[in-house]
Amino acid sequence: MLPSASTLPDTKDGLYVYRMARKKITKKRRIRRRNISQRCLKASDFRLVTEFYINGYGAVPVIAGDPRILPSEAQLFVARKAKLMRPRAICICDGSQEERTNFIENMQRKGFMKQLEALRECYLVMTDPRDAIAQNYQQNIVTPKRERLETRTHDVIPRFAKWMSPVTFNLELVDRFSAAMFGRVMYVIPFSLGPIGSKNSLNCIQITDSEYVAIMTSICARVSSSVWDSMENGNFIGCVHSVGVPRPVNLNNATTNWPFAPYAKFMALDVEKRVIWSVGCGCEDAILCKTEAALRMASLVGKRERWLAERMTVIAITAPDKSEHFIGLAGPDGSGKTTLAFMQPTLPGWQVLSLIISDFWRTIPMSWYHS
Repeated sequence: MLPSASTLPDTKDGLYVYRMARKKITKKRRIRRRNISQRCLKASDFRLVTEFYINGYGAVPVIAGDPRILPSEAQLFVARKAKLMRPRAICICDGSQEERTNFIENMQRKGFMKQLEALRECYLVMTDPRDAIAQNYQQNIVTPKRERLETRTHDVIPRFAKWMSPVTFNLELVDRFSAAMFGRVMYVIPFSLGPIGSKNSLNCIQITDSEYVAIMTSICARVSSSVWDSMENGNFIGCVHSVGVPRPVNLNNATTNWPFAPYAKFMALDVEKRVIWSVGCGCEDAILCKTEAALRMASLVGKRERWLAERMTVIAITAPDKSEHFIGLAGPDGSGKTTLAFMQPTLPGWQVLSLIISDFWRTIPMSWYHS
């Protein structure tokens, strides 16, 4: 039986449905091609997920740098400090000029730093008056044996440093550094004391939550990602610093907005693990790459490797006949080393060049050991 005319599909309706289906498919393909194209992607449309995942704490995002280029011992060092101080993010510094400019702009935006118009690239950092000088009397030396630093008698008060046992030191770490960076960014700064990759240099890792410390470390030492390549078998000095002011911050009793904790100031040198700890300060005692690492910790390394780290100023004096004479002055603070370093000659034809102002490393001849 042949179908009636009413049961036959309308040719126009079928063609319309076919055209609509083709348009829908074409539209989907066009949208798919547009999504594949790179021209429609903006900077806010993507993000890179790089993080430290720590058991018992969770994931800490890395907002700058690649943690995969760090040696395994350096990764473990950063992870342990992140678990102790609980930062909200980690920034791995590379020492570039762009990075330093960003830090300076952030400090200017917060009101901590002001540019001096009369001088080029010179800035005024406005700190709290109570945090403007170094507190040397608060330094502690952590060793298993007290006789290594002090005498056996307990009534003798040391003048330069204070001995602390490892057990007491671990209790102080838990009390002062637990969640000290909560709500702040942890800056991981690799720097080298000396030419990067040299056998006579010391590789160090600075951990801090202060942008000021990050800027000063890049000025006083060689900060670069190439330092990671020169670290072997965990052979580095650790420098851990925190302002000791976790967020949110209560500024009711504060005179300025400079972050530091005068009630929790603490500094210690762990001799066995080669780690320097500092908390509660944000200015002088926070810059650990100068005296603490380049002089005190370097003197311990130099004792094993037969060289000396001294507090010395070295200048070069050039005579009118172009002959050079080198003079060194070793002494404590206040002995006139800086005055000698910036000496200006009054005799015509003589020149004075400052080579070293504060810390000086020198090798010891083998004849000294046999004499």
